[in-house]
Amino acid sequence: MNTLSDFLLPFKNFITTQGLFNPNEKVLLAVSGGVDSVMMARLFEAAHFNFGIAHCNFQLRGADADTDSAFVSQLAQELGVAYHQVKFNTLAFAEGRKISIQMAARELRYSWLREIKKEYGYDYIAVGHHKSDTVETVMINMLRGTGLAGLHGILAKRDDIIRPLLFLTRDEIESMANMCSVNFREDLSNRSSKYVRNKLRNEVIPILKEINPDLERSFSQTIEYVKESEELVNLYLDEKRELLFKFQKDEILIDIEKLQHEKQLHGLLYGLLRPYGFLSSTVTEIIGAFDAQPGKQFYSPSHKILKDRTELILTSLSTETEPLSIERLFNARVETNKSFGIPFSNQIGCFDYDKLKFPLEVRNWQAGDAFTPLGMKSKKKLSDFLIDLKIPLNEKEKVKVVLSGTDIIWVAGYRINDRYKITPNTQKVYILAMKE
Repeated sequence: MNTLSDFLLPFKNFITTQGLFNPNEKVLLAVSGGVDSVMMARLFEAAHFNFGIAHCNFQLRGADADTDSAFVSQLAQELGVAYHQVKFNTLAFAEGRKISIQMAARELRYSWLREIKKEYGYDYIAVGHHKSDTVETVMINMLRGTGLAGLHGILAKRDDIIRPLLFLTRDEIESMANMCSVNFREDLSNRSSKYVRNKLRNEVIPILKEINPDLERSFSQTIEYVKESEELVNLYLDEKRELLFKFQKDEILIDIEKLQHEKQLHGLLYGLLRPYGFLSSTVTEIIGAFDAQPGKQFYSPSHKILKDRTELILTSLSTETEPLSIERLFNARVETNKSFGIPFSNQIGCFDYDKLKFPLEVRNWQAGDAFTPLGMKSKKKLSDFLIDLKIPLNEKEKVKVVLSGTDIIWVAGYRINDRYKITPNTQKVYILAMKE
């Protein structure tokens, strides 16, 4: 009978060559009770690594799920390592979020694992994905349509998630468990072909293996070639990013004219914008708007692109959701000294205190806003005022207005309202200075 020590050398070699973790680091193992994660735990114990075990009960399989939990708890006790367990109402979570059960389980699992990692001082989270999972993932991505990133399958290490069994196939892991007489739990739902991954695993891949019995090895070679190609593409994109992107404080400006001279424009722009969540179809729309009037906007889940005259302006949506308040944006004070001199700066607004209604408010300017600019006698639409100043679209979007009641008293950084200016009769001056 083989022992686990017979399999330790390739296991340790994979961890070392992939740079998964250092021997002195502490790893949290996600163990379901299935053969993959159980063998991972056994190998960690045989290698004398520092680890703990975490188990999620998704309450999707009735009594079987509770039996799985008891099995994993017993395994942790046998191995003498820390054990962490949680129960989720996965169905309710999926229904509340309007997502699939599989997606709900994934979100719940990784969110909880990271909480445990942080609370108990683990360095990494290890999951039991293997080479066969990678083949299935690549096939699923190909069926849905994908680029190079989807063709490299599952990575051995991404951020704090590591996959130390990725050098083994499912058959090799099961064979190892049988040779070493290791007990594990079997999830009977894996036999069902209800889901795409199971259908590929149970029906499609066996047929492909009749054509090529060494399917996983062939896929692994192709995946390595894809990874190398992706690295070259990323180097190319880095060079183009240097040429085309202008990074400012909270936005990125992309030169439209330079873009239009590039070959493979769609592929290039998609490669540049994909890290910001933009879809290929959205990139097609952006390119189609190059010759359109300024002002069109395009969104990803996390970012926005505004088409200006000569540039695409990329901003994060998170910066637009910060709450606005006078205290956050301005320094305020009241001046009663008669010899007070009005500062010559568009970053400072000075107002007749007694004409103001407190508390003052601040917000982004809106279509339909109007005020009486300093030096004028009648109201002017704020949109026309900004056009007259020839303010670029990206700056126009950031314009804030300060309100006293419903009146705009200051287009911050540009002009105060003539009705609230300081006069010889002013007794107290209210001063707002924009914070940098």
